[in-house]
Amino acid sequence: MTPGELVGCKDGRTVSVVVPAFVGEMPAAAVIDSVAPLVGTLVDEIVVADSGPREDRGGVLRRALATTTGDLVVFLDGDVVDPDPADVSRLLGPLLTSPGVQLVKGYHRVPAGGSRLTELLVRPLIASLCPELAAIIAPIGGDLAGTRDLLRSIPFAPGHGVDIGILLDTVAEHGIDAVGQADLGVRELRSRPLVELGPEARQIVVTLLERLGIEDSQAPLTQFLPEDDGYRCVQTFPVPARSEEYACRESHSART
Repeated sequence: MTPGELVGCKDGRTVSVVVPAFVGEMPAAAVIDSVAPLVGTLVDEIVVADSGPREDRGGVLRRALATTTGDLVVFLDGDVVDPDPADVSRLLGPLLTSPGVQLVKGYHRVPAGGSRLTELLVRPLIASLCPELAAIIAPIGGDLAGTRDLLRSIPFAPGHGVDIGILLDTVAEHGIDAVGQADLGVRELRSRPLVELGPEARQIVVTLLERLGIEDSQAPLTQFLPEDDGYRCVQTFPVPARSEEYACRESHSART
């Protein structure tokens, strides 16, 4: 449906769009510019959430949610070179037109193949531990939309475990039928070194296990990084705080 058609489906509900801007990632200006023409019609507010040097994804999303006012909240990936203005409409469509849908996960078709974390880590874990999620194309994707009531009821997980945590919590409380999916078209993904993906994978694993009631060792991730003629051993466990602490942090978000 077009943005104009979806405006007629709002029925008094308001919409907030959150664009996280993380340290070290590309500027989110292009994403903000793509959403700005919708403000005053389909979108009621845009919240830009910048992260501090030590703040992780889960903390930024939880803090940003606390600054929004919309009945429906859309989270967009801010690290996009050529964002599609239609992404907001696609994510909102199932929420506005399908009663019972509480969460919408966006997915992209990637010419070079899917996300390495998704294909090599998350899908095998889902097949083994929670096969009811097998039909979700992008279980850890960062583009999503949900009702305010749902998102405020979920204890956002720290770090990069937040997205799989939101999905698992939604299914646990409302069933798989409460989850919709939105095709956001074709997008080229930024290639990242494997060493950067390891800590993210560790965060995803610990959240998935905790949500399923499986005890995690809480041991750090050990990585061996090439250095000179040998390796440098690095241990990381980048889950800096529990989710309930996030709401207490000072807000640095900006609303437009």
